[in-house]
Amino acid sequence: MRNLKAPRWVVRVVVVEAVVASLLVVDPGIAQASTCGTSAGHAICVTVPTAPLSGAASITVTNDPNNGVVIATWIPTGKSAITLLQDFGPSPATGDYSFTWPTQKYLDASGVLRLQASAVNKTPIDVPVTLQNGNVSDFQHAANDWETFLPGPSWNGATDPVVVAVGDGASDEPLSDTLAHNIALSGPQLLLYLGDIYETGTFT
Repeated sequence: MRNLKAPRWVVRVVVVEAVVASLLVVDPGIAQASTCGTSAGHAICVTVPTAPLSGAASITVTNDPNNGVVIATWIPTGKSAITLLQDFGPSPATGDYSFTWPTQKYLDASGVLRLQASAVNKTPIDVPVTLQNGNVSDFQHAANDWETFLPGPSWNGATDPVVVAVGDGASDEPLSDTLAHNIALSGPQLLLYLGDIYETGTFT
């Protein structure tokens, strides 16, 4: 940790390696359906809500053997495929390949959620799903005026603001999950997510 002098206040910057893993909570009151199949010698089962998906949808994915790469792709009918994620191993938070899909960031459509082991040219497990968030021509955007989240020159806290900067994150591995947990506990005044998410970064 080091202090950097700014014109009107001092910013304390803490740089760590990773950020944010979310725990999945499946509502037992929501009807779910499972689809299983084999891809690249792995038995993959996918469980999704049977109703149209909206908001943050919990997708349960198991993989036997429980190792290796699993790729999730959204293929809306008549549209191009959209990669959601590529997991290189089971999540330490869930013990499997489950994930939260922010469906509000995609246009409404029916299509298939495709899971594959190892690579996109392997046999797919396709699950029919419908996204329904009211996104007819555009998805829901977050606030774009990021400057309003800065402490700013008017900072009048009792101590210097703490700015946490993280990079190489969102891998959902034990180290990154632990660091993400520590960041959440520290409650910094500002979090800078610096990447990197390489060429395959997605909302998911």
